[in-house]
Amino acid sequence: MILDVLAAYARTRLPTPDTGDLGEDLLTLLKETFAAQRGVPGTLNQALAAEALQAPAFAQRVRSELIAARRDAVRQILSRARERGQVAHPDDEVLIDLVFGPMWYALLFDAGRLTDAYAAALTDAVVAVATRAP
Repeated sequence: MILDVLAAYARTRLPTPDTGDLGEDLLTLLKETFAAQRGVPGTLNQALAAEALQAPAFAQRVRSELIAARRDAVRQILSRARERGQVAHPDDEVLIDLVFGPMWYALLFDAGRLTDAYAAALTDAVVAVATRAP
């Protein structure tokens, strides 16, 4: 039930930004996502993560019903940015990991770090990697 609530929240309250700029889209997505994680959704995500570590079948549900949609949102941002010539890095999955990996780490171990300033710093880092070919 918690998973269903969080998936619905993400679908309805965390739309995929489309400003026409990679940095602005990522910053908007991260600020909105971090703001949600500072509230009840963050607490629920912490509980989901703890449960997923203990139950592989549940972990698969979390990945397919919640995490996949958020990763798809970033994939859309990257695809549009690539069409505009703003992305040179060839591996979207690595870039998506760079967007969400730090968030999950902070959510689990230092949730106070999920600020707008951290969203801006993370955006700058991801854009720096995305705009250069390896």
